[in-house]
Amino acid sequence: MKKITRNILEEIRALFEQAKGATETSAAKRYVHKARVLAMKHRTRLPPALKRQFCKHCGTLFRQGKNVRIRTTKGKVVYTCLDCKKHMRFRYR
Repeated sequence: MKKITRNILEEIRALFEQAKGATETSAAKRYVHKARVLAMKHRTRLPPALKRQFCKHCGTLFRQGKNVRIRTTKGKVVYTCLDCKKHMRFRYR
């Protein structure tokens, strides 16, 4: 079981690398969507580092300074997607 999970995580990371290398936002969204579907299909959690790289609402891959605003308030990091104007909050210690 762990071997399968390891392989799935490698595939997911590869899809995220392809998304980062994509020049068009629609292609990047497609790669992120494929990675999320793969994780859901195999009931595998995405690592926290990958969860913070895309918008959970519209699927846009975040590029700092281009389509995301990152702020810290009251023990939380707030990511604001500038494409769909939604917020995501993550706690930090």
